[in-house]
Amino acid sequence: MKLRLSTLVPLAGLLMSGASSADTFVLKNGERLDAKILKETDDSYVLDVKVTKSIRDEKTVAKADVAEIIPEKTDEVAFEALKGLLPTPDLLPADEYTRRITLIGKFTKENPKSPLVADAEKMLATLKEELAAISAGGVKLDGKIISAGDYASDAYDIDARMIEKRVREAAARGDLVSAMRGIERLQKEYKLTGARRGLLPLKAQILRAYKAQIDELLSTFDARTEERRVGLGQMSGDARANAERALAEELAALKASAGTDKDSKQRWAGTHPLDKDSLEEAQETIEDEMDDTIEDNGKDAGKVYRNIHRIIGEQSDREILEETVAKAEEYEIPERYIDKLKEAAKAKGAQF
Repeated sequence: MKLRLSTLVPLAGLLMSGASSADTFVLKNGERLDAKILKETDDSYVLDVKVTKSIRDEKTVAKADVAEIIPEKTDEVAFEALKGLLPTPDLLPADEYTRRITLIGKFTKENPKSPLVADAEKMLATLKEELAAISAGGVKLDGKIISAGDYASDAYDIDARMIEKRVREAAARGDLVSAMRGIERLQKEYKLTGARRGLLPLKAQILRAYKAQIDELLSTFDARTEERRVGLGQMSGDARANAERALAEELAALKASAGTDKDSKQRWAGTHPLDKDSLEEAQETIEDEMDDTIEDNGKDAGKVYRNIHRIIGEQSDREILEETVAKAEEYEIPERYIDKLKEAAKAKGAQF
């Protein structure tokens, strides 16, 4: 904490009113201690001294050796914790915006005279502005707010880019199953987009990494199963029963999830290190995906969607509108997006 002349408090006054919970003790020999008072007697302080961020030490200091006690600037400490709230990440949900707004509002209410309130109010204004845009149907992507109107005109491509971003985030944190689920969705619903094509190198990396993981788990399966059996045998009755119950619950949850995945035709199911069937199914899925080739005619369906939306805005001729919307089907754009285009065209007189 930076020290300012205005923050110095006369020692006599502090002896009468008591020090704050986290202060800087300036000793007469020039030493400074960042500490909390654990105990106070007539002639000394017992301090909990901060040595490093993770190390603290208890120290007794004679009051006669203390030159100044500098109270901790509680508003600065509180505001420091708020700095990470901006800039907001992409695709932040509305309820998280509300939570951040509440935290900053709490700071301004509790520290009304702090010079940092002006900065907090600027943060509040930014968060409220973004929340208003999100609540109106906009999104934040690539660090920029996309208004509801701009989103509507480019919904197909923007949705594909949102999935791409989530895939990259999942891969970065090592959640390869979620990453492949996102890639599969792009392949099914957004095949002719830059987002799907842009993930091809990452997809290859994910498949190689996932295959290596599954191959390792399968090659060591028997040894690990035997190791677990021996370990259970060395446990007491209650401990062994608890361990077996916990594994049974995990495997039951895995089976239930697998059933849900099959019902929804989800290829990328979860696995468990001690469930050989799930590992073998994953291995087969990975190998099938590695061998699969996706036909790509090089067309840009996102651009087509934007152009159709633009023409709808410019045209009023019913026949042109109907023919224009019909072109979307040639680019494998899902029906729900075509329905959006149809609704916009209907408002201009088209009939479907």
